[in-house]
Amino acid sequence: MNAIERMIGVRRNVVLAPYTTYKIGGPADYFLEATTTDYLTRAIVLARKEKMPYFILGTGANILISDHGFRGLVIRNMTNSISLDGTTLTAASGTAIADLIEYTASRSLSGFEHFAGIPSTVGGAIWQNLHFLAPDRNETVFIGDILKSAEVLLPDNQAYPVERAFFQFGYDDSKLHHEEIIVLSATFQLTPKPETEIRAQIESNLAWREEKQPQLRLSVLWFRI
Repeated sequence: MNAIERMIGVRRNVVLAPYTTYKIGGPADYFLEATTTDYLTRAIVLARKEKMPYFILGTGANILISDHGFRGLVIRNMTNSISLDGTTLTAASGTAIADLIEYTASRSLSGFEHFAGIPSTVGGAIWQNLHFLAPDRNETVFIGDILKSAEVLLPDNQAYPVERAFFQFGYDDSKLHHEEIIVLSATFQLTPKPETEIRAQIESNLAWREEKQPQLRLSVLWFRI
C-alpha cells in the first residue's frame, strides 16, 4: 500500500464521467474530494513526493476525459470559503464563481457579474484568466483585472502569498499553464455599485451568451492508460 492509498477519503478506480459536464470519462486510479485547503495541500504534496501524476478537478466544465481514465490521483477541489473585508473578498480556490457572483451582488459589490454563466472555480478562473466581453461588447474584462493577491503552492511544496503580477496573465493564459503552481486561495478587489445595476448586467450577460451561443473552449485531456 502506497502513501496515497493510506490517505483518509481516497477511493480506487472512480469513474470520472459523473464529475464532468460532458458526462464522459473513464476511471481514475485514485480519487479524493478535498474540502479544506489543508487537505488539498497535503494531497498535492504527497502526490509529488510519491512521483504520482495528479490532476485537480474543479467544476468539470469543458473537459473531455478519455474512456481510459487517468493513471494517477484526481483531486476534486471542493474547498469553499468566502470572507469579506470592506470591498476586498478572499475565497478558497474551489469556490464556484457562480457563488461569488450571487454573494457579491447581494452586497452591492461589482466585479464578478461580468462572468455570469461561465462555469468555473476560483482556481480554474485564475488558471485561464477567465474573461468575457465588457458591457460595451467591444473590450474584454478578465478575472485578472480584479485579482489583488493569492496564496499559491509552489513546486517546492511551500505556500506563499503572491501579488497579481506574479501570474503573468495573458489571453486564456497565465503562469499556471507553464509551471506546477497551484492556487489555494485568492483575494479580489471589488467596487461598490447598486445591486439593481449589478443584477441588470448579470441578466444582460446571460441573454447575450444565450443569443450568440459562443463556442466554448474545450480542454481535451486524453490520459494514457
